Amino acid sequence: MEKLATYRQYVKEVLNDFCEFRRNASIRPEARAIAVNPIFDEVNDRYAVVIDGWTTKRRDYGLIMHIDIKSSSPEDAKIWVQYNGTEIEIVQQLLDRGVPKEDLVLGYHPPSIRPFTEFALG
Repeated sequence: MEKLATYRQYVKEVLNDFCEFRRNASIRPEARAIAVNPIFDEVNDRYAVVIDGWTTKRRDYGLIMHIDIKSSSPEDAKIWVQYNGTEIEIVQQLLDRGVPKEDLVLGYHPPSIRPFTEFALG
């Protein structure tokens, strides 16, 4: 399988696994009314998880994970972790699936900081 297709599959697996975990976690009953939904846009290679629901009188809605895949060809794809508002270690899960550090960009770090990480610059 080409690199881009493989990375798409890995990103979808990580986000789906997180959504499944959240749905099955033993959390407060009122929190179960909050949906945790993956959003996959394979045309633009944007992937996200949003929460949506109500607890008593307050609405909880928002983006909690965002990953992009950027490439100029299927073989030079890089995974950009843009945002992770959870305790789940997305980067480690992608590394565990075989994504090399040179194909992972920590987009939540400013470009001036990225050279000091072990990951791709962008």
